Amino acid sequence: EYRTAGLIFLALGLTTLVLYFVTKDKNIFFGIKQGNYIKKMSVGLGVAVGFLVISNVMPGFSILIPSLSLSILSSLRFTVIVFTAPGTEENFFNDVLLNILIHSYGLAFWWANVIKSIVFAGYHILVYGVTLGTLASLTELFGGVIAISGLLFTAFLFSLVVGFVAYKFKDILPGWFAHLSLNLALFSFEFFVATV
Repeated sequence: EYRTAGLIFLALGLTTLVLYFVTKDKNIFFGIKQGNYIKKMSVGLGVAVGFLVISNVMPGFSILIPSLSLSILSSLRFTVIVFTAPGTEENFFNDVLLNILIHSYGLAFWWANVIKSIVFAGYHILVYGVTLGTLASLTELFGGVIAISGLLFTAFLFSLVVGFVAYKFKDILPGWFAHLSLNLALFSFEFFVATV
């Protein structure tokens, strides 16, 4: 199952590269800009903390990390969950896809952000639900409708927020740091629960 996740990340990374290279105007992409690192990382951390707080207050608000097999090295799981997934996803969704929708298709930011967020939510159903089996365990706990709608809603809302932040800063660092912080907190919690 972790090989399939790796293939999904590889396909997303390659798609990002292809879209980047076939786009004529490279200036439309945000990338990571120099300066204001503390401010950008603080905004990202604030987004992550906000989502963690909301997930503990609001029923059905599902924040998940892929349930990669515990048989693979913890360091590999950590690298994939905390660094590879956020980096790959933020580059594709909040830099390449968002900016192509705005600049190549002429969509207003909010429409582009909504479309990108729908794709992001669908992608997370694929990665977490089908490929890695997370939805099966959520379905057993909370019921299928709550599990699927909670995951879709949370992924969609997170994508809207980090898309707005990326657009506002013209930089993907705050969203990447939010994504990394959120996955780090969830990985740490999962690791702690598994070892207790």
